[in-house]
Amino acid sequence: MIIFIKTKQNIEYVNSRVVEMLEITKNESNSRESVNNLYEEYYSIIIGGIEIKIENNCYDYEDQYNITIFIKNHWSNTIDFDNIIIDLIGLLLLKLLSINFKGNIAYMNSLSDKLIRLD
Repeated sequence: MIIFIKTKQNIEYVNSRVVEMLEITKNESNSRESVNNLYEEYYSIIIGGIEIKIENNCYDYEDQYNITIFIKNHWSNTIDFDNIIIDLIGLLLLKLLSINFKGNIAYMNSLSDKLIRLD
């Protein structure tokens, strides 16, 4: 599942709010080299083998949304959760984001490759 957010807040603020909403005690900040040889920061939260990855949007719909949140199986997970479980966790996060964030929010899940807007 992918969640897109358009907010005036920066990625650090979005990450801190997600961590707070999910009551997470451990959180990682990482960077990776992007296509244009710049290092981009992202945040990775792992809950029971499912990764919530928060990064600046440089993918689809980047002209409309500045933050992207990916919810997926973490590479080190020994249990391969099916898409229904991933989507349920994504919908929980989506509900929390819609309550706690002012701004445009949209998502894509495993059932459709179409963007679904909440605004």
